Amino acid sequence: MARARSFVLLALVLPLVACHRVHYVALEEAPLYAGPEGELRIATLPRFHHEPLAGRPRVVGDRLALPFEGQRGWVPRRAVRLVEALHPRWDGGEDEGRAVGHALRDAQVRAYGGDWDPVLREAVRRGQVRVGMTRRQVEVAWGWPLTVEPLSGGGGERWLYRSRREEILRGDVRDPTLGWGWSPGTGPFVPGPCGEPLPSLRPWAWSRPWAWDGLRAGWVELRLEVVEERAVVFGPDGRVRDLRVRRLLDDA
Repeated sequence: MARARSFVLLALVLPLVACHRVHYVALEEAPLYAGPEGELRIATLPRFHHEPLAGRPRVVGDRLALPFEGQRGWVPRRAVRLVEALHPRWDGGEDEGRAVGHALRDAQVRAYGGDWDPVLREAVRRGQVRVGMTRRQVEVAWGWPLTVEPLSGGGGERWLYRSRREEILRGDVRDPTLGWGWSPGTGPFVPGPCGEPLPSLRPWAWSRPWAWDGLRAGWVELRLEVVEERAVVFGPDGRVRDLRVRRLLDDA
């Protein structure tokens, strides 16, 4: 009986172990040492390099054990930042993409943005582009463009970005045949054991007795392939004077 209880407990705990995954982001160029002590260098970690980890890194003194392009070595703790996010198996990588992207932008803003306008510096950190930004600020916020086009007559250039990603839309489904005037009291979702959205388990509320809302019969998740196109126009002074963003359904 005790062994059976142990197996049940293990089955309940195991799904929670891999809720999150840890990445590291290199804040500066740093040596990759062969061991936790000594000065034998096996590689150099480039600034802003990042990789996922199999778990929490081992720490000995002021060094961390980290992988780097197939090698394993030890890096000074001050040279990297650890970022923890929901494992991609739970949300398709949405949370991880946001967390790692923010950590990379923050590291670059700290490296390059000491004399930037505080408002623009914070916008870049959040991944936003605004009129008046420089090329460097746009590159940090959105990365290097797919295409750079020179503008005719008077200088300047246009940066074009194009990305394809999966857009996830979630909502509830109500059945008008299941009741009169019942509607959800608090919304369609509650967090699951790892923070992922699950169908609502919250109680129903009698909120609109005059309406035929019915009982919520379930929930639906719609996944759409979306293409986002961005155009950033720089004037002759090297600052953004116009930007346009449009999103299209990918019917390819």
